[in-house]
Amino acid sequence: MENMDSRIDSFIQELKADSEAKFQAMMELNNARFQEVLTAMSALQKDKENCHPPPYEGETPPILPSPPGLHFAHQQRVDPQTNQFVPPVREIPPVKEARQQEDQELKVERLSFA
Repeated sequence: MENMDSRIDSFIQELKADSEAKFQAMMELNNARFQEVLTAMSALQKDKENCHPPPYEGETPPILPSPPGLHFAHQQRVDPQTNQFVPPVREIPPVKEARQQEDQELKVERLSFA
């Protein structure tokens, strides 16, 4: 009986030592990964800081191109006194209204052929 108890105790000690070693290895791996992430984040932050051009001082900001997908030919301008965008000369009709207009034109065409 005593022999069985000592075996159980030694088995428990082995399990504890094994789990402690695995835990320690896992913590070291996590620390290494965490350091890699911190290094990558600091590199990204440095890249981000280096990518932005300095603000305009005393110059007129350039003409900015219109965002893609808009259907007008002019370009947006920045007012040098207020440093804000000047609104476009003509407004783009909302998509819903444009579609309704197209639908009306199609209905007129269908009725004229009928």
